[in-house]
Formats: sequence, C-alpha cells, structure tokens
Amino acid sequence: MTFQQLQYVIALDETGSFTAAAQACAVTQPTLSAQVRKLEQEWGTPLFDRSRQPVRPTVLGQRVVTEARAALDRLRALAEGVRLERTDLGGTLDVAVLPTLAPYLLPRVLPGVRERLPRVTLRVTEAQTAEIADQVARGRWDVGLVSTPTGREGFDERPLFRERFTAYLGPDSPHLAAGAVTVGDLKEAGLLVLREGHCFRDQVLSFCGGTNPGPVRFEGGSLDTLMRLVDAGFGATLLPEGLVLDLDEVRAAQVRPLEGADPHRIVGLLTALDTPKAALVAAFEQAVRESLPSRWRQLS
Repeated sequence: MTFQQLQYVIALDETGSFTAAAQACAVTQPTLSAQVRKLEQEWGTPLFDRSRQPVRPTVLGQRVVTEARAALDRLRALAEGVRLERTDLGGTLDVAVLPTLAPYLLPRVLPGVRERLPRVTLRVTEAQTAEIADQVARGRWDVGLVSTPTGREGFDERPLFRERFTAYLGPDSPHLAAGAVTVGDLKEAGLLVLREGHCFRDQVLSFCGGTNPGPVRFEGGSLDTLMRLVDAGFGATLLPEGLVLDLDEVRAAQVRPLEGADPHRIVGLLTALDTPKAALVAAFEQAVRESLPSRWRQLS
C-alpha cells in the first residue's frame, strides 16, 4: 500500500470514473487502474464495483476510502505543521465565514490581516455553521468565523466581539415614528427571516418567538434580499449591527432599536482542538482583532 494508491482510491470514489480519476491525479488511466488493481490484489478483495456506472466502492471499499481520507488528512496536517515551524508563519490558511457576517466583516479585517501576515495565503469560503464545523473537524478548513457558542464538542471557540440586532422597517412603516419597536410591532408588519440552516434565522426566531408572516412569506439566503423586500413595503426584519454600520443615510433612517430587549450574537473563531496550525491561527486571530474598527471594539 502506498500514498499514491490511497490518492487514486479517493479520486475514484469522488469521480466514479477511472478516466476522470486519472485526470484528477494527473496520470494515465491505465496507470491508475493498474495501481488500484494492485492494491485489491494485495488485500485479496475488490474495493470497487466496476459493473456499475458510475463506479462505486464495495462495502469494504467504502471503509478503505474513509480511512484513506483520514490518513491523508493527518499526513497533510503533519507536513503543514512542520512547514509552518520552518517558514515563520507562512503557508495557507483556509478560513470559513458565515454568509450573514462575510459582506461587512471581511472588507474590514482582510486588509489588516494581509498587512500583518504577508506570507500567508488566505482561502476564504462562505458557509453555514454546520458545514463549517464539519469541515473544520475534518481538517479541511482551519478556522471558522461563526456565532458562538455553537454547542458543539471537540472545538476551541474564542469570542471576538458582541453584535446587537436591530429592527429594519419599511420606509412607510407607521412604527418609524417611535424611538424603538417591539416584537409585536415586527410581527404586525410581517417578520421576514432567512431560510433554515442559517444560525441568524434561529437567533431571530428564538428572540421573536416565531413569525407572523405578512402578505409575502419569504425565506431567503441573503440579508440584502430581505432588506430589499422590506424597502418595497413587504414586512420587517432584524439586522446584525455590523451590517447597519454600512447603511446609507436613507436606509439608516429605517433602523430602530428593540424596546426593552438586547438581542445579540457573539462572533468568534472556531478551530479544532488539535489543529496543527495553532500558531498561524493565533496570529490570524490577533490580526483580526487589531483590524476591527475602533467602533466595533467597543462592542466587545
């Protein structure tokens, strides 16, 4: 069994085709086929059912694929850890961030992070909390910018700042005349929320105790879409404070605090407990903290 053979087995599982797997591994199809067959002969059992299209692993083959992925992940983590020790915080950092956080947080902090960590290549992906936790646990992503605590075990979670939620009303809403609005006001207008899977949706519903849809019941994946519907007169919504800081004068006039309540989320970093990039993650965390605008640091 060789490192190369494990790579071929994983590629074949992912593509379901010997030709596509060979292309992914940058080898010829006969070379890949011969190496997979050699591994099967070594273990005395077929790992893939070739009678099916796409090709699928056998029961034992699936176990081999799973273990091969874990083994290669550990080897890559070891190599990355050794390289980081030798290159003084160079390398690649895979960062995942919530879609409800990325549009206004990344433009604020990435310039400072790049300045402080010039030798680090950042690969940034938007994803929801469940996927971020899964990929961080697998070692495929190094750190997540999420709403903490996540309630998941086996992770290191470090809070960065506290972010309040505020109400966003339509331009013709009668509640704009008030200095603050209530949950009842939001429900009366028709509360618009994100679709399932977004932790921001769960936080809003937890605070508001459910929804009372208006003439349009819409559950989207973008806060910008919710705001545009509110601007068109279809309901009201809640926004994170960081997004509110970026609103123009017209839209800012449609924002109201919530009466007698302080709904909020704690934005923080999520990493694996045994990450081999601990030093790089720590440097990234410090760079993010130092890059937060002073008005945001007051939210901490």
